[in-house]
Amino acid sequence: MPLVIRWAFVVLTASLLTACNDTKIETPELPPRAIKHMKIKTLAENETRQLAGIVRAGTNANVAFEIGGSVVVMAKKIGQSVSKGETLAKLDPKPIELELEQAEFSLRQASAVLKDAQSKLSQQQQLRDKGFSTRTALDTAKANFGNAEGQVGIATSQLSSRQRDLSKTTLKAPFDGRISKRQVEVFEEVKAGEAIYTLQTQGENEVEISVPEQLIGVVRVGLEVTVKIPPLNNAIVKGLVTEVSPEAGDGNAYPVTVRLETSPDGIRPGMSAEIELAFKGEGTGKAFSVPVGALKPDVAERRATIFVYDPTSSTVQQKAVQVVGIEGNNPEIIGDIKPGDIIATAGVGQMYDGMEVRLLDPAKPF
Repeated sequence: MPLVIRWAFVVLTASLLTACNDTKIETPELPPRAIKHMKIKTLAENETRQLAGIVRAGTNANVAFEIGGSVVVMAKKIGQSVSKGETLAKLDPKPIELELEQAEFSLRQASAVLKDAQSKLSQQQQLRDKGFSTRTALDTAKANFGNAEGQVGIATSQLSSRQRDLSKTTLKAPFDGRISKRQVEVFEEVKAGEAIYTLQTQGENEVEISVPEQLIGVVRVGLEVTVKIPPLNNAIVKGLVTEVSPEAGDGNAYPVTVRLETSPDGIRPGMSAEIELAFKGEGTGKAFSVPVGALKPDVAERRATIFVYDPTSSTVQQKAVQVVGIEGNNPEIIGDIKPGDIIATAGVGQMYDGMEVRLLDPAKPF
């Protein structure tokens, strides 16, 4: 190749390389990360727990008074059918009626003392305003008035308790059934919770569950629960607690029997069942129910972090919350959050405070 041609080639090559070096290669800027989200709505209501159980054929259930006393009426005989709410037995109401009269008298007496204390307080206040009484006398009148108010409160509470006890002297059938056993007779003294009759369900099914010791305090005879039967396409029926064992079994769990109000078609003894207990807990009325995926656990026990979306800056703000309960499978949390806040519900482990994001449109996932 002639020297001139080779030189021209070198110059051309160098020019091309220089031009390439001067050209900036721009990397396309990725859009902010899209996040799954939810809007916080209402405060959590009752806490719920799901407990596994087994369907059993209808069995016998003991019914008892909630208070002790002397039995004066046994209204049913063995073999008789009874309807829910029908009177089965009665306790002698006279001891409770006497206590009720005493409670009424105590309330009247306490109310009179309160009225007198209020009058004296008013007098002392007027005298004090005119300079005719000491501060000590006024303070004493205020203290007497406060004590009188407290005594009225105590007397009112005692009266309500006696009224409730009087209503408990009548034992009513908790469900339809048939008397299979008559455990006591008229004029016998019985204790609270002592079996009076054994009531047998007729062609109905029950579910046997074991309630952990942490929850046994919210379970009582007559409590209505929700029952789900997974083998029958998750059929839902209502249930009624008919027996609560006073003694714990394996694993410190208490045997509890739930009677099904209706039996779905195809139900058979031995099928699995799930009982849902609903009760007031620490988070009732003040916590929010959120998905588990919305929480980023912190080191501290029962604490976590959520990410609240700020529409003005299109960023998420990290906020500490406390888990105070569970509603279904969702944690209940309290913290610096309010209804209407939008929170991230997935991928929070990779988020940080102030991270720019965009809300995921379910119709356009990418």
